[in-house]
Amino acid sequence: MAALVKRFLLVLQSAPVKEIVIMNYQIVRLRTIKEWTGLSRSTIYLMMKTGSFPKSISLGARSVGWLESDIQAWFDSCVTARDAARAVQSCQ
Repeated sequence: MAALVKRFLLVLQSAPVKEIVIMNYQIVRLRTIKEWTGLSRSTIYLMMKTGSFPKSISLGARSVGWLESDIQAWFDSCVTARDAARAVQSCQ
């Protein structure tokens, strides 16, 4: 974390103010993803392989995580799909 702060300060000092874009990424680990979704590890990886779940990000040699924003977007798409299915059913 300290290295990230130092890197940010170096960028801040060297770049004109109008070019600074601060990206705030929150990384979520597998344990939390499992708790949030109720899915198992194997199901998460199977869904990633088929493209129905967000891809993970490598954090190191044996460590991965997901962007919280990607997971939130996935939840949003699930809710939208559910609501669309209900709308179709109510018209029949």
